Amino acid sequence: MRIADWLLGKGDAREAEIESLRRMLAQRDSQLREAVEREGAAEAQLRIAAESKAALEANLQTATDATHRAAAANRQETDRIRELYRLRLGGSPLASDDATGWKPDDRIALHVGFGHAATTSLQALFASRADIFYRGLPYTSAGGFFSFLKYQDDYRLNVEFMLKLCREEVYEHPERGGRPVVVSDETFTETAEVYYAPRQLPDDAIAARLMRYFPNARVLFTIRNQLEYVESMYFNLKRNCAFLAGMPLPPFEEWWAGLQTQVQCWYVRNVDYFPLIDHYASLFGRENVLVLPLEELQEHGSSAYLGRLFRFMDLPLSEADLQQFNRPRNVRMSAVEERAAELLANRSAAPILRQALENPALAGLLPQSPRAELHIGEGVAEEIRGRARAGNRRLAEQFHLPLEVYGYPL
Repeated sequence: MRIADWLLGKGDAREAEIESLRRMLAQRDSQLREAVEREGAAEAQLRIAAESKAALEANLQTATDATHRAAAANRQETDRIRELYRLRLGGSPLASDDATGWKPDDRIALHVGFGHAATTSLQALFASRADIFYRGLPYTSAGGFFSFLKYQDDYRLNVEFMLKLCREEVYEHPERGGRPVVVSDETFTETAEVYYAPRQLPDDAIAARLMRYFPNARVLFTIRNQLEYVESMYFNLKRNCAFLAGMPLPPFEEWWAGLQTQVQCWYVRNVDYFPLIDHYASLFGRENVLVLPLEELQEHGSSAYLGRLFRFMDLPLSEADLQQFNRPRNVRMSAVEERAAELLANRSAAPILRQALENPALAGLLPQSPRAELHIGEGVAEEIRGRARAGNRRLAEQFHLPLEVYGYPL
């Protein structure tokens, strides 16, 4: 019995041990399944992450493609605008002509503005040089070509006729004789200062046309301190309106205030010189643009001033040139001229005064009196400075000009 009981007890213990092993095996099996499930979940997360990455890459590619399409569209639009300019101006910049063998050369200088900065003196000097073929103000036979260029709308412009005029009046004119061409006309960039002023095309359209017909030209800009520039323009307008049209010009402050009532009026629209100069530089190349301050003439004399200009145009400078240039040209109206202008604008007194001015001796006395004076109030002066400062800083930096030394608003 005791042996049987012992054996039975042994059997029970073995059963218990087996059951324990079964439970352990089941637990391990459960853990294994959980591990497999966790691994499956991790794999699923990896798949989701991979899919998300693929979606992001697809979105990035879509965005990149959209950017490329936008850039291509921008290029197409730019090309379209260029094509419009090409069509409106009669083609791309002039090249060789198969029929004549003619092509524009690089011996061209364009003085396009601005006025009131020894402009008239420069024009007289250019016209006096025997080694220059001068085609600027005051125009002779070339006036038609340049008038069409400045004033004729695109839809009215006869492109073939313009090409013909350009050849006949500039490049192939029989009197040119291989001489370099100089064109000086401040009304390329400014409205003519007369009462019945012609309606001018936008500045960029004129610049594009000049680029069309003179693609290799060197471009000159003359400038002066904007306060003096505005003052000089006012007196010139006052004189011309009265003497040429018998019309008055309002007092300065009223005239200035009136010009500020529109986004852009005919006059003082380029008080900030930089934008238009920069536009010409983008067309002709910055290395082909010279900015010449009048103050350089006043500070350093005509030899240094003209020396820099003529080196830019690759022309010699002589003592005769200096003497020619030093003669006063188109100076500010005198106090007597100012009073005469006011009387001429008064229609009741104008006939008597005009009859008196037919006497050359009397008319010659008008400019001999002291210069007329103008006081610009601080409010208007600050408006002018405010419009000019930023552009002057960029002019000084990009064209290496000591404008601060010369007293320009900065």
